[in-house]
Amino acid sequence: MVAVLFILFDIEIVFLYPWAVILGQLRVFGLIEMGVFLLILLIGYVYVWKKAHWNGSRVLCEVRYGTREYTA
Repeated sequence: MVAVLFILFDIEIVFLYPWAVILGQLRVFGLIEMGVFLLILLIGYVYVWKKAHWNGSRVLCEVRYGTREYTA
C-alpha cells in the first residue's frame, strides 16, 4: 500500500515541471490553477496520513510479544 501511495503522489508531482517551464506565459491564471492543484494534492496527502496508511519509512507491521505491542 505504501508503494502505491508513493507512486501516486510521485506522478502527481511530475505535473509541476511543465507548469514551471511555461509559468511566464500563464501568468496569474496558471498560478491560481497550480494553487488549486496543490491544495487538492495536500488534502489527499493529509487524508492518507490521518488514515495511517503511510508512515514514511516505518514498516507497517505490528508484532505482539505478550501484552505489549511493538511497531517495527
